[in-house]
Amino acid sequence: MPSKILLIDDNQDGRTIYGTILRRAGHEVIDAADGEEGLRFAREHAPDLILVELVLPRLDGWEVMRRLRASPDTAGAEVIAVTAEWAHPLALLHAGFRGFYYKLVRPDAFLETVEGCLALRGTGRFLARRSDEGPPLRSPRPMEHAGTL
Repeated sequence: MPSKILLIDDNQDGRTIYGTILRRAGHEVIDAADGEEGLRFAREHAPDLILVELVLPRLDGWEVMRRLRASPDTAGAEVIAVTAEWAHPLALLHAGFRGFYYKLVRPDAFLETVEGCLALRGTGRFLARRSDEGPPLRSPRPMEHAGTL
């Protein structure tokens, strides 16, 4: 069964590229152009996974994440930061993100990150990957132990 993925990115080209990769892999994609729209779609569509750019108009990705975690309807959402903005993986982990992908478009690496995070759904483990790196990094412990990684 295909996963429902919400893609929040203010860059139309980014939404087109990543949306196409995900659709070709069989996923249903809903896209949003800013943080406010993304939050609304997260509540309306209950996606299996949310991909969010950190630098967004209206509400940035960090604030989107904070509001997702603060709402009972979306508190358990699985969220990956997909961004060209550098952020330390531990900061992302402590903010509640379940994964990280640094935007350098390599469809195979991007899709591997998405599929890896979907496979880890519900485990509390963190996945990080840059398109120019080797295999994804998976935390050996659930997120509540992230400070000991």
